[in-house]
Formats: sequence, C-alpha cells, structure tokens
Amino acid sequence: MKPVTSLNSIAKKRPGMIRAAQVLVAIALSAITSVQAAEAPPHNISAANLNVVQNDSANTEASVTVTAPLSINDMRVRVGSNRGDYNVQVGDVATNDITDGFILTSIRQNGRYNLDEQSEPFYGAPAFDGTATGFWCVVQDVTSDRAEYNDNAAVAYFRFNNWLMGWARNSSGSNGATNNQFRATPGLLLGTHFKGISGGRSRVDLRSLGVYSTNSVSTNTGVLLVNH
Repeated sequence: MKPVTSLNSIAKKRPGMIRAAQVLVAIALSAITSVQAAEAPPHNISAANLNVVQNDSANTEASVTVTAPLSINDMRVRVGSNRGDYNVQVGDVATNDITDGFILTSIRQNGRYNLDEQSEPFYGAPAFDGTATGFWCVVQDVTSDRAEYNDNAAVAYFRFNNWLMGWARNSSGSNGATNNQFRATPGLLLGTHFKGISGGRSRVDLRSLGVYSTNSVSTNTGVLLVNH
C-alpha cells in the first residue's frame, strides 16, 4: 500500500478555520488506509487515530488498551487511560499542551459492541478535558445515563499561534450553566468574539477579524468546529 502523501496538500499555512475541517477529513481517511504519512504536513496540527480495546467492563487503567495506529506530528498516547478517558500528549512532555493550545476529538465507529452489551450496539459522543498535566479524550454513550463508554476515536491538537480558537467553560464548573470563562487565541475576547448566552447557548462572532459564516458572505468564510 502506498503511503498517504495527500495530507501535504490538504492544509496550507493558516488560511483560516476551514483547514481544521479538512484535517479531520484526513483523520477519517486515515482510518481506511491505516498507514503513516510520508512527511509531516505544514499545518502544525498534531493528530492521531486512537484504537481502544476493552479488556474488561471496569474503569481502571488495566480495563483498556489504547494505541495510536496512525500519528501526525508526534501525537502520542499517554499512560493512565481508563474507561472512556484516553490520555494523549504531543511530544515527550504533556505539561505545555494546555498552555499552547487544545484538542478536538471525534468518534471513529458508527456503533460498537463491547463486553457488556446484550443486544443493540451503543454509540459514542466525543468530548475532551484537560489540566496542567495534559489532555484526555472523553467518550460517553448517547443514552440518558451519559456513561463513559469505550469507542475508537480520533484526536487533533491545534495551537493558539496557528488557529483562531477558544475554550469556553463555566467558571464554577456548574453543569448546564452559562459559559463565562474563556481561554483563547491572543486577541479573541470574552464578550466580543465569544459570548455565553445561557445554558447550552453561546455565540461566536469573528466578523471584526474578517471571518464570516457561509450564510453571511460568499468569500472569506470559516467553518466552526465545536466539542463538548
């Protein structure tokens, strides 16, 4: 099988948010080819496919085996993963990842049986979280329980100095409350470029930076990617 070389043409140096969608397409394609890219692409995104094997139905480090069959720009699996939580890092050190950017995640399986389902497959919903020690990919099922669930996933790390992006949260950590805390690319401001409206509702407005939604103008448009 020939190495994937088309990744080099997928993204060029910071054309805008639209390139983020294209690299996620590349991640999805890599699940089919399952080979390493011949050269590091120029978009400065680190990414990987995560393969998750459920060893048992418990929630311990021994319950899962997480590997990265494809990695771009040195995205790695970090030790300590457990059920539905897959630790990742870029390069040898994880402690600078949260200061330099953040991750987006995606599910790579359209339904999955693990060891404890009786009939219908479960479906995963992607999310992420992080602290000073590093990021982890979070997968929960889509039932009302929202229980942590093992699914193959994809993860991509975007750097603040290359992309317009931000991480919005509620300052008290209240579930369902308005997002009123914002850490973002320098120049993006809470209340101007991002505003929490109410629980589950927020507004992103980048028009002052010359970036528009596809419904506004036909040129200089961007794509908004959102993770929980």
